[in-house]
Amino acid sequence: MRILVVDKLASFRRRLRGWLVEGGHSSDNVLEASGGLPAMDLLRQEDFNVDAIICEWEQVAVGAADFLKQLRSVPGFAHIGFVAVGGAEPDRIAEAKAAGATEYLAQPLDPELLLRALVEIEKKAIDHRKRVASPTTRWRILTLDQKAPAGTQDGTLTAAAEQELRQGARTVYLNRSEALSLRPGDPLYWLEKGSLDVREVRGEGVVLEYKLGPGQFLGEAPFGGCPFVSLEARSEGECWLSSRDASTVDQLRARHPVLFYSFRNLANERARKFQKPDDKKPLERGLAGEIDSLPIGDLVGILNGAKKTGVLKIETGDATYFLQFTQGALRHAECEGEVGEDVFYRVVLLSKGRFEFMVGPAIEGPVTIALDTRALLIEGLRRRDQRGTRAPKPRPQSEA
Repeated sequence: MRILVVDKLASFRRRLRGWLVEGGHSSDNVLEASGGLPAMDLLRQEDFNVDAIICEWEQVAVGAADFLKQLRSVPGFAHIGFVAVGGAEPDRIAEAKAAGATEYLAQPLDPELLLRALVEIEKKAIDHRKRVASPTTRWRILTLDQKAPAGTQDGTLTAAAEQELRQGARTVYLNRSEALSLRPGDPLYWLEKGSLDVREVRGEGVVLEYKLGPGQFLGEAPFGGCPFVSLEARSEGECWLSSRDASTVDQLRARHPVLFYSFRNLANERARKFQKPDDKKPLERGLAGEIDSLPIGDLVGILNGAKKTGVLKIETGDATYFLQFTQGALRHAECEGEVGEDVFYRVVLLSKGRFEFMVGPAIEGPVTIALDTRALLIEGLRRRDQRGTRAPKPRPQSEA
């Protein structure tokens, strides 16, 4: 989004520029002018290629009313949003609105109100397709307009984790056939609109080629999925993507361990679904089955003895449990935000449900169990024997 700031005070223009950059706008897309006449000259030089103008309404040197009148007289550019800034007197507001201002904001200016006004202006510009959209704070628009959260197709990404992931996200806009290349350690991306053709190269020469649609993650591997060597995504048409930087995602993963498993699930499922049959070294499939045929305690013993690395996912219909193993050692147990040994003891008592062990390389993840796995298993089996093979009683709602 391109924005023109018009004010006679350079200090105020710098302050506005700072607010806009903090709100996600590129500094390169913020233009400045000291008054109405130089603003019109600048607009002509730029072929009126701006989306919004923020203009001081009361300064005589600016001449905002005449400037707006000239702007509205230019054919084909009525879509340019005009945000007038001035005193809170009703007659001033009425004057600006009558002259054709899109929005009037009273001093002292609230940065959040300004950013909201720009969101509404950009939405109208996109709706009317007056120009090709560009990278901006599009996550704000999508937060308002799009109800389905990203990455929740398998139900493992909690609302709290999704909210923190989305808040403060940056956006990337791709034209048709434009490509985005990623390497390990790059930001995490997810697709908001459009579709992508992806070519992902993993270790040992494994190549995956697949499509992604809205709500699906791109480049989640370093944060919990299967590592990749390189990844290229090419847009089939207009695409909007949101992203968070890698360090922030790692911090979020530490606060919300379920992110680790959500990313791993996506990466494993993608590999199994899209892997070519002629790949020389196919990815290993893990054990899968029903708890009533292979109790969890016995399964944990098998994984421990075989020194397996990966994640055991257990679904009961009411809850999803995750157990993380590294070289056979159980390092983490999680269910609906609860973590640690008590979660494991509940899992051992389950009598119904489906499990799947997702084999994967050792990836840094949460560690909430320090007890030796054999000692943990002995205690869990003791508790199971005491209560038989009955499923545990449902937890009180306050503990969920």
